[in-house]
Order: sequence, then C-alpha cells, then structure tokens
Amino acid sequence: MNSGCASKNLIIAGAVTVGNALIDHYYMLSNPVSPGIGALVKSQSIQTGGVEANVAAAIAALEVPAAIVAPLGDDQDADRIILDLQSHGVDTTRAIRIPGDETGRCVILVMPDADRIILGGGTGIRSMRLTAADRAFIAKWQVSFSSAYVPLPVLRDLAQLRDASTPHRLFAFDLPDTFDDLIVRGFTRTDFDELLPAIDLLLTNRPGALSYAMTDDFDQACRIIGDRLAPHARAAITDGAKGARLLWPQGGSCHVPAFQVKAIDPTGAGDAFHAALIVAWLLENKDPETAGRIASAAGALACLTEGARQKLPKRSDISELLGTDLFKYF
Repeated sequence: MNSGCASKNLIIAGAVTVGNALIDHYYMLSNPVSPGIGALVKSQSIQTGGVEANVAAAIAALEVPAAIVAPLGDDQDADRIILDLQSHGVDTTRAIRIPGDETGRCVILVMPDADRIILGGGTGIRSMRLTAADRAFIAKWQVSFSSAYVPLPVLRDLAQLRDASTPHRLFAFDLPDTFDDLIVRGFTRTDFDELLPAIDLLLTNRPGALSYAMTDDFDQACRIIGDRLAPHARAAITDGAKGARLLWPQGGSCHVPAFQVKAIDPTGAGDAFHAALIVAWLLENKDPETAGRIASAAGALACLTEGARQKLPKRSDISELLGTDLFKYF
C-alpha cells in the first residue's frame, strides 16, 4: 500500500477532494416516471453521498491516501457522514461542522432500467469558502479534485493553488451537468474557460460536453474540448453504455468501451470511474488505454449495488473483472 507520508517539503501521493458530502434519500421505484406518471416506492433507504465525498471514498478503496475538505451541518447527519468517510479510510480533518447550518441532502429516484432522477438541497455548500487552514491542508496533496457544483470562489482558490505549486501538484475537475443547471448554481461557460488553464484532468459526460460546446454532435464536442484544453491537460468524456473518450496532449485520443453489466443503481458510477482514473492516470501514470480500462471497470462495478458507497470497487475486484492484473503499484 502507498503510505503517502508527508512533511513540510513532501507532497502526499494521494488526493484531496473539495466540496460536497451529503445524505442521500433513495427511493427505488416500480416503473419509470415522467410528468403525470406515478410509481410505487418499492424500497427506500438513507445513505451517504456527494460527488466529492464519493470520489474520496472510492480513491481510498483503491489503497491510495485520500482526504476531503467539506462543509457539514451542525447535526446528526454530519456525524454519520464523518463516521462513514473514516470507515472508508478518508482523512476528515477538514470536514468542518458549520454552527447553525444543516447538512446537505439529495433525493434520488431510481427506476427499474437503472435510470435515475437526482434532486439536491441544503445550504452549506453555497456559502463554502476556503480558509487559510483549508488551503494549507490542500497544498499538501498531489492531486486536488472538485466539481462545478462547488462555489466559484472555492474553484478559483484551487486553480490558484495549482498555478502557484510545483508541477507535481495537479488539479482534477468534474463538469458534471449541463449549463442549464450549472448557471443557476452560479457557474457559467466563461467561468469554466477561466479555470481551464489550471485543469490537469477534465472529467465530464456527454450532456456536459454537448452543453459546453453548444452542439448535438458528440465527436465535435470532443474536438472542441480537446482544442481548448491546456497543453498539459488530459480529459475523459463518458458516454454511458457507449464507453468513454480519453484525450491527452498533442492530439492523443482513444475510445474506452464500457463493460456490460446488469446495473442495479448507477448512482456513484461516474464518481468511481473518476476516482480510478485519477489514481491510474494521474497518480500512477499508467498509459491512457490501461487507465481507461481500469476506470471503466470501476464504473461498471459501482453499478452493481444500491447507493454510491455501499460496495466500492477494490483493486482485486477490478483485476477480476479485467481478467488481468493491470492495476498494481509499480
């Protein structure tokens, strides 16, 4: 296992995620829903979630040091989240309770075809700002990860930390949704363009790529994103059951097929994919095709159970699905 020892002059060979740690309220439905169509709730549960918390836990499951910087409410939900993250091996030193606030939550409606509707709530993340202690903590880690769900001032701080750092400190960023949703949250295409020079690994999906590029053509969206990446940057654009497109400097590109599994719940699959790609591609510097296969396997395995963190893929699970031991330390 990678120990990731740290000192004032040594960066931890792991990742810190910055942003959301939430409570998810799951409702497993009897049939797909749309306006005017109801459904029976076959089962329901309360679990832990949040993009950044999911990625931190998934990285830790791969035996890599992981930490999170996140605002939590002053409530029992915060206790549950901290205990859950610690049980996965995540450093929660900077998971901070905000007096008088409430922990964020999501309502997740999961339909029989493994499609889902996610509705978010809570106020803590909207007012999140990094303190001097947060910034000092983040600066100790080789990779920082966040998403467009996090307030722009926080993202600007992360970009500045990356710009001011050594080349060994990297910034991974998730563009998780269309700009119809992100603009309401205060994140615009102009804001994204501002961040791009500091991003070392861009993570997005078909809706996010099409929305940013303002096109209906997936290949064209990939080309536009590839042209706008910084010279040092890489990208992964997932496309559901069709797999993913990986991009890297000097016009490098490859298609990574998706593993066909009987999905129960896709919630957290993208986060598991991103976590595995951060580990394999950024931290362990595997070649793009190998890193992509590892990430694809992790994403598929994450679909096999209900909830984002119920059974996170381990290296042995990924190796078993791949049928080979591609995922090992050098």
